[in-house]
Amino acid sequence: MANPIIKIKRGVGTPTSLSAGELAIDITNKNLFVGDNSSVPFVIGGEGTFATKTYADGIVGTANTALQSAIDTEKARIDAILSAADADKDSFAEIVTLINSIDTDNDSAFASYVTSNNAALAQEVSDRAAADTTLQSNIDAEVTRATAAEGVNAAAISAEETARIAAVSAEETRALAAEGALDTRLTTAEGDISAIDTRVSALETTIDGGTY
Repeated sequence: MANPIIKIKRGVGTPTSLSAGELAIDITNKNLFVGDNSSVPFVIGGEGTFATKTYADGIVGTANTALQSAIDTEKARIDAILSAADADKDSFAEIVTLINSIDTDNDSAFASYVTSNNAALAQEVSDRAAADTTLQSNIDAEVTRATAAEGVNAAAISAEETARIAAVSAEETRALAAEGALDTRLTTAEGDISAIDTRVSALETTIDGGTY
């Protein structure tokens, strides 16, 4: 067969899957894909992925144009400063007027910065004062609450101590009464034992038959 035509897979967008090493092309976005060992296609080239020389040249040209414009602006400002360098400026007001006439952009930017910074500083001072007032109010409220809690705790502790003292006193009275009753019972028991001893002695005398 003369001049055979070999076509790879083709379609629009990223292929859903490709066998390992299988090629496919996105004919709309001009991207070339190949399948990996997991049958997942990944892009390996094409206009839709890598920048072309035409695209890169366009970007560089735009950047060069912007850079040249900035250089020309700064050159004009420097030329204006140098052209006025030989002028006879013998007063501070004249010097300030000269600088302002040459560098109005920076003056405006600096004035805007100063104004913005002053406003931010004033806001910070106001916020700090409000925060200090709130903090002091919270501290005062906490001190009041703590003082009240201390009073409640002191009263509770005092009542608890009174109750414990009363309980100890009652226990002491009961113990003394029990001790007195025990002494009385011991005295009675000792008397009973003495009487028993006397009766035993008398019985022993009666039982003894004497000698012969």
